[in-house]
Amino acid sequence: MLPGLLRHLRLEAPQVSLVIRRSDHSMISNQLATGEVSLSICQSRDLPANAKRKFLQTIVPTVLSARSIVGSLDLDEYCKRPHVSVSLSGEMTDYIDEALSSQGRQRQVVLAVPQYSALKTLLEDSDLLAVVPEYVAKAMVGQGEFRMDPVPISLPSLDLSLSWSSTLDTDPCERWLRSSISHYLSGTGLPVSQMTFNKDAA
Repeated sequence: MLPGLLRHLRLEAPQVSLVIRRSDHSMISNQLATGEVSLSICQSRDLPANAKRKFLQTIVPTVLSARSIVGSLDLDEYCKRPHVSVSLSGEMTDYIDEALSSQGRQRQVVLAVPQYSALKTLLEDSDLLAVVPEYVAKAMVGQGEFRMDPVPISLPSLDLSLSWSSTLDTDPCERWLRSSISHYLSGTGLPVSQMTFNKDAA
């Protein structure tokens, strides 16, 4: 996503400079409040009072696994198989485990990795499962020997949003950046990774 986005931005502003930082829903509130980042594309929960948000789409959780695995993925099989969790903070449990626990079920998370790009080599020719956003799964299926399945349990909906501090709401450069990113995403689909942006110059 990043190469295409950078080309898109530089067509309008050849001198633009971006700083990309890793983030997740547990970090973004503080990053926005302190000014570490000027805007973010990620799950937006518990944003600071002075933050603003633009909804991009509902995140649809999807099970990603090696295409070599055959058969349907019911809840019993889902709980029996080993899992990889994608967590920047290294958390081994999340809202999926809470949903399973409410039904008296549990899964075994054997590994936590900080980014989706690590899944390609981990899942290939293995029995591992990973729950990722649908747009991530579609991109991975298009790149390698993977399959995607619905998560066999009802999960709470999550939003993917563009978030920023209200102190930058009327800044002309920031408004242009938000508008350009929104326009790009609406025309090409959503990003494979959660990203935060710190604009240096435009």
